[in-house]
Amino acid sequence: MAIVMREFEEKDIPSIHEIIIQARMDGQFKPISPENNTIEKFKSYIEIMKGRPSINYKIIVLEKDKEIVGYVDYEYTPGGRGEIKGLVIKKGERKKGYGTALVKEAIDDMKRGGCAYIETETYSTNVEFRALFGAMGFKMVSSRVQPETSKEKELWSLRLS
Repeated sequence: MAIVMREFEEKDIPSIHEIIIQARMDGQFKPISPENNTIEKFKSYIEIMKGRPSINYKIIVLEKDKEIVGYVDYEYTPGGRGEIKGLVIKKGERKKGYGTALVKEAIDDMKRGGCAYIETETYSTNVEFRALFGAMGFKMVSSRVQPETSKEKELWSLRLS
């Protein structure tokens, strides 16, 4: 079994999009309308994120036997703040340390970029996500109810300095 972590490539879009669709069905992400859940909208999101001049945006994928089983996407301002935007592991591949490995890679990259702290958000009901980030030293700093879903969303933060 070969496990590889690498930077995202354009050819990965269909695999990542499929993982996101499954995560939405599992309730890990906020639901969105079918017309906004297309591969074209996902490509557009990536282009927008990568097109911002003062922010580094990256996607790291994890492959198992040449199949993408998870990814983390994050952004940071050199010398400033970092944010883990998303972490998704394919159903059936969770609880194997893949999420931890991806988050560690993102944290290490943001440390090299001089980030003072890293934030991430999750639903209060996402027990696996909360446990993973809590074990990695993140602390829950605030919560709010997300109007479009009526679910409680939590902000977690990790100080690096």
